Amino acid sequence: MNIKIYIILPVLTFNHEDFENFLKANQFIRDNKNISIFLKVKRPISLSAPNLIIHVQEDNSIYQAWNQSILEINRKEKNKNFYTIFCGIDDILNKDFIAESQKMFDSSYDIIFGNIIIDVHNNKKKKYANPNSSMFYNSKQKVWDIYHPGMLMNSRIFGETIFDEKYKLAADFKFFAWVSNNFKIKSKYIPLSQATININGISNRNNARQIYFKELKKIEEELNIKISGFNRFLEYTKLLVLRSPFADLIRRFYWSVK
Repeated sequence: MNIKIYIILPVLTFNHEDFENFLKANQFIRDNKNISIFLKVKRPISLSAPNLIIHVQEDNSIYQAWNQSILEINRKEKNKNFYTIFCGIDDILNKDFIAESQKMFDSSYDIIFGNIIIDVHNNKKKKYANPNSSMFYNSKQKVWDIYHPGMLMNSRIFGETIFDEKYKLAADFKFFAWVSNNFKIKSKYIPLSQATININGISNRNNARQIYFKELKKIEEELNIKISGFNRFLEYTKLLVLRSPFADLIRRFYWSVK
């Protein structure tokens, strides 16, 4: 089955060197005619590369950029049946995971996912996803034990909902929680790493815990769910630690032993 994969890559400020590094780290994309890079930028740029689609549109958040990308791909894609991957410009996708995923497209999975590797200052740690995560099933109790960078999501699930743009960091959590409780998800776990990501992304910044805390509480109320492991005392403790002068050292140690 000739189903395409769109790697959605939104950038706040485009940098040619960063993009070239992304292409070098993910060279297998050049050789796969069924994979396209969908580069979402705010300003017109002069750039050409194999399998590259550039979409220019103003946005106010990462989730608005994701929604804009999905709408534009859906407008262009005649087949209306495609897979998406949301990732950052410094992520390195695992070509073996992608190849295994493509073999399963005939089975019409909504989500194909795996593990992830976190790069902690060149010290790589594998994080294992839960093959039976509650995020994929109708359940009042939700656990964030999956990793979306490198995860393949079929266009069908975007016919059910989009990312809630009022959230800064937790809209992807709300997306999965809402879809799983309102739409029967057919998922497949592959015991390979989806991608290698860096810990210095926006979700790991020092002020992120405070944002997550507020947004996850709001999601619990909106969806009438309980987020497992979400404890007010622990969240405030993490916030205080991350505001300390030694926050970066603590964060590095945390990820290196976790």
